[in-house]
Amino acid sequence: MFINYRYKQYKILAAAIVSLLLMNSATVHAHARWIIASHSNLSGKIPHTINVDMSISNELFQPHYGFVMRDKAKKNSRVTPAQLQMLNPDASMETNLEFNFLTLKSVAAVELKQSGTFHLSLQQDPVYFVNYQKPDNSKGRAFGKKGQAKLPDNVSDVVGIRYLPTLDTFVSRNKMTKPVSFSIGLELLAESHPNDLFVGESARFQLQLNGKPVDKAVSIDVVEGNTRYRNERKTQKITTDKNGWFEIKWQVAGMYLIETEFDMPSKEVGIDIDKYSLFTTLEVNPI
Repeated sequence: MFINYRYKQYKILAAAIVSLLLMNSATVHAHARWIIASHSNLSGKIPHTINVDMSISNELFQPHYGFVMRDKAKKNSRVTPAQLQMLNPDASMETNLEFNFLTLKSVAAVELKQSGTFHLSLQQDPVYFVNYQKPDNSKGRAFGKKGQAKLPDNVSDVVGIRYLPTLDTFVSRNKMTKPVSFSIGLELLAESHPNDLFVGESARFQLQLNGKPVDKAVSIDVVEGNTRYRNERKTQKITTDKNGWFEIKWQVAGMYLIETEFDMPSKEVGIDIDKYSLFTTLEVNPI
């Protein structure tokens, strides 16, 4: 037992080192990103303040590296600038909410004054990179747009990519109302309510892009938190139908991360593909 435990800890440490080495490269989109609120449901007469944690890590929900506010990004160039936003139940938006970079994670204190469901979203600035094939047929990657990125000689299959990640979650205060959509990038529309999920039950969601249903099959990954404490990640893979709908049956209670990506031709000069990604955190309650 002792040997197995030490071996598992070694694997975790090795994975963390690899993750850190990749953190500043264009492969960063392969790592899970998440935003998680201290509460998903609360009630009371006076306004509530919740904490919101945000991080990039493969272990859910153990932080590894945080985000930097857009207007503070010049002080730390290691990460892509980001903006924390919140849609209130009445559809009013609060933009550029203050948060602090604490190396392993970023943290915000957000006050909830209205009754209903709040939609929190962390929007990162686009990341531009180029994929290409080397003369030896191995794959390469470089930051920047086509024509700007520094590429080796004699490469082929050069593809310019704009990466557009979104992290979001939902918090309800006093009552559950229909969440307001940002209609920017990828989002999930819940058939019932994203804060009314229970173990043993199923929930249906629709994947949307810029406020419209995704009209082709897309792979969805559903991962329960606390991945550090199990040997298998236990990813539940689901495919949407032609209208973007998919169904999840919740096996155990806890926090979950829903991940997906969607590519489409880009209209931006120097870019071939817009790669959208979504990381939605949801809480599933025990019966």
